Amino acid sequence: MSIIDARCRIAAPAASAYAASQSHRLRRAWDPFTRRTDYLDGARHEAAGVRLRITAWHGMQMEVTYVAVRPGERAAICMTRGPFFLQSFAGSWVFTPVGEQGCKVRFRYHLSAKPWLRWLEPIMQRYFHFETSRRLQALRHHCESA
Repeated sequence: MSIIDARCRIAAPAASAYAASQSHRLRRAWDPFTRRTDYLDGARHEAAGVRLRITAWHGMQMEVTYVAVRPGERAAICMTRGPFFLQSFAGSWVFTPVGEQGCKVRFRYHLSAKPWLRWLEPIMQRYFHFETSRRLQALRHHCESA
């Protein structure tokens, strides 16, 4: 299993950064990885048990379920269906206030390749780390430019 852990400070309140990360309308404006997000089963916002389909910029899709949500602070997901090469995928986005108008943000993912593709995990880890860091910087730029 590979772990991807990316962090940064954002000069914006944690609640605002969290809101930008979970607003799927706003995500199209800042997130370079995500082309589209769709709530499933009639859901309209994040909550534990809610399912979501995420389409990446390259067209691959993943269905996830929110396993924990604390609005303004954190959201965690677990893959229920994904690309052929992934055995498992889970992640969390955590927003911790720092001072009056800032926050620390941490994106952390756990992933593993299908058993017959485990040799690819080091490449997958580098790719996901690159995309995760790029997303985090894009969120920072979005929040600090608002």
